Amino acid sequence: MTTNTVGSAFRADTFTIQIDGAKLELLKSVSGLSIQVEVITSESITEDGKRVLVKTPGKPTSPSVTIVRGFDKNPVLTDWITKCQGDKIAEAKKNVTVALTDSARGETRTATLTGVWVSRWSVSDVSASSSSEVDETVVLECDDIQFK
Repeated sequence: MTTNTVGSAFRADTFTIQIDGAKLELLKSVSGLSIQVEVITSESITEDGKRVLVKTPGKPTSPSVTIVRGFDKNPVLTDWITKCQGDKIAEAKKNVTVALTDSARGETRTATLTGVWVSRWSVSDVSASSSSEVDETVVLECDDIQFK
């Protein structure tokens, strides 16, 4: 077992996703896992009459998270994508957990996304002259994200 030392970077070599507790296969990539807060810049005048800019935190913004995985027949994701295309998006929203595992350390970090819905789904380009694996790309919109 590798000892975690200062400066030792976490290496996520395995990614999994759970949609309301239903675990899907390994993911090929995850992007957009982030937390961001709007920055509000205002002008203020000091006691001695100097103008200064003051930055304060505004409202948090929710990320768009993109996952890429091998295209398969798993109904969990397919059914959810279909529900997200309807007019009852509030009912289609789910909680999603993305687990990033560093196998060498035996450690897992998670990002829990709440109020998640699918805004875009696509498959990779295919060609009759190639028998390459087909990937699906799914863009997730969320209300909130928490890291552990």
